[in-house]
Amino acid sequence: MATLVTTPIKTFVSGETVTPTKLNELSQSTVALTAGTIVAADIASDAVTNAKIASGVDASKLTTGTLPADRIGSGSITAAKVADGAVVQTQFESKSAHETLTHSTHWGGASSETSLPASTAGVEVISKAIQPSSATNKVLVTVAIPALTTADGYMRMVVFRGTTAIQADSGYSINADTLTRSGWSMPTTLTVLDSPNTTSSTTYSVRVARDTTASGTFYLNGTSSAQRGGGVYKAQIILQEIKAS
Repeated sequence: MATLVTTPIKTFVSGETVTPTKLNELSQSTVALTAGTIVAADIASDAVTNAKIASGVDASKLTTGTLPADRIGSGSITAAKVADGAVVQTQFESKSAHETLTHSTHWGGASSETSLPASTAGVEVISKAIQPSSATNKVLVTVAIPALTTADGYMRMVVFRGTTAIQADSGYSINADTLTRSGWSMPTTLTVLDSPNTTSSTTYSVRVARDTTASGTFYLNGTSSAQRGGGVYKAQIILQEIKAS
């Protein structure tokens, strides 16, 4: 509880003459709070306003309650403060144009079933780079590729991190002109959760090639003669950095 000290304005000394004025002064006094004696119970609820709070109050004093969202600065929440499994960043690339793609190197025939596809085979369809904020984080790669071929033989799509194959489809055959081959898939969608183990910029790409025929031609987002779907068909690659401790 606060302590008050009363100090008279006027005091008499021995032999001093008493007058009405001096008597009036004797009835007056000053009252002061003793330093350091005010406690929380002495302060009325809601009595301390924002104007009475000094600037530069250390954030360590905020130990309870909820900080309003508008008091959090843009970009002030770092990846280190995000829970595992959260998306740290997203990179995206899309192609809607009708393209003719050709290649002169296939995946390797029967050996492609047991060997890692080479990054020099086939032709690149789409690519995108991402720079992880932590070497422990994962990258979720999602691709959708509408591509057809007019020749016999299975076409296969492979996702690469740099020159390393990390995901592939099982292969299918479809004639882009007659649309009668078995296994038609349009688009082909692939997803893989990758561990690049780096904070350097890393490029992910999708390549397509025939399994057994040395050369091949593919048509992106349409047939050999025209785009299909009025531009709705799109080759896409989405890279999402996922927080992982």
